[in-house]
This record gives sequence, C-alpha cells and structure tokens, in this order.
Amino acid sequence: MFFKLAETIALRSWNDVEYAYYVKGIEYAQPLSLKQAQVMLLCDGEHDIEIDDTVMQLSLKRLIVSCEKGEHPSAWSSYRKYENKYFPRMNLMITGKCNYNCLHCFNAADNAPLMTQ
Repeated sequence: MFFKLAETIALRSWNDVEYAYYVKGIEYAQPLSLKQAQVMLLCDGEHDIEIDDTVMQLSLKRLIVSCEKGEHPSAWSSYRKYENKYFPRMNLMITGKCNYNCLHCFNAADNAPLMTQ
C-alpha cells in the first residue's frame, strides 16, 4: 500500500533532535522514534509499504495517509534536515540593561497601547 505524509505534517531533524514532526499551527516539534521516522521517510507515494503496527499507529494519529502511487507529499511536508540545533524559542538580551522600549519588544507588551480597529 502507498502512503504519504499528511498535508498538516512536516518531517524534520536537527543536530540534537534526530527525528521530529511539526503539525501545522503548532509551534513546537514532536519527537519520533527511529522506527516511526523510518516508516515516515518511506511515505513519499513511491514506496509500497507493508502495513504493520507502526504504520497503523501513524495512520491512526493522522501523520500519514494512504494514497495512489505517485502522489507526493507537499514541499512543506517533505523531510528536511537542518545542520543546527533545535531552538523552538530564544530570547536574547545582549547587555542585560534593557529598557523594554524597542518597538519590536515582546517584554514591553504590557506597556504598549491597546490595538483597536
């Protein structure tokens, strides 16, 4: 049977996170086991995959979907390996003397005027 990654799923890896996936609309990556990652890497619409427990689990979680041969996952969903560490979020304060007055500063959000239309 042929499978591809679901449209809302993106397969990724970083130096310190071997395999993970993103769900569209959720900012943090979710870890995958090696077996899950191996199966998901084959879910490209070209490989005939035998159904086993791992395939069933991934399918029930809607991470992969059955498809016709030749149906490929979207460019966003396809596997990408990044050569950096995984940083879901980072805050930098170079001097430690921040006055929280930069226009882009999220720390100053409580000082900002309310957005109205």
